[in-house]
Amino acid sequence: MRELRLACGLSQEQLALEANITPAYLCQVERGNRNPTVALMGRLCTVLGVTLAEFFSEQEEKREETRDLWMERIAAQLCGKSEQEKEQILQIIKCVFKIQNLG
Repeated sequence: MRELRLACGLSQEQLALEANITPAYLCQVERGNRNPTVALMGRLCTVLGVTLAEFFSEQEEKREETRDLWMERIAAQLCGKSEQEKEQILQIIKCVFKIQNLG
């Protein structure tokens, strides 16, 4: 949301005024501290000149790009390793996930 707002050349105050919310609330939305309603997201998207579908498809594309980048980085680390070493690394990763779920 913030990136799109900045690309449109709007301040938080300007976007908030156009969407009929407070700048403080918009700030919380941009930081991910608040979950806006679909109606509010629609108003924000209208002000920003995109549809809800475009906004959410862009977000999904960014998540996919980030996943792809991480997968490439992990694959690069596995390059040149034996099958046995790869299996050991996979087991370590699984253990890390189990530990995270315990915490």
